[in-house]
Amino acid sequence: MSESDVAVRALVAGHGDFAAGIVSAVHQITGRGEAFVVLWWVRAGHRPGIEEAIEKLELLRATGPSESAFTFKKAFPPPDAAKDRIPFALGDECPAT
Repeated sequence: MSESDVAVRALVAGHGDFAAGIVSAVHQITGRGEAFVVLWWVRAGHRPGIEEAIEKLELLRATGPSESAFTFKKAFPPPDAAKDRIPFALGDECPAT
């Protein structure tokens, strides 16, 4: 696990109750269990907009986690990472999934 992977895990773990509350609230509001949070890597200096976020969320919902759109539960390393790195999973310990 890389240093950045550990940092993400620490961030999520440190906000577990908050993240679990957000997940619960969204499920109550939407009545659905589909993804409502999406992650993806962006190049330095690029600021993604709402349209890009919607496209990524739709991609995640349609195809599941991939290098282009993923979740905390199954994340992917940055595109410039060593090719031998595999996706890392926070699994059920991540309350934001």
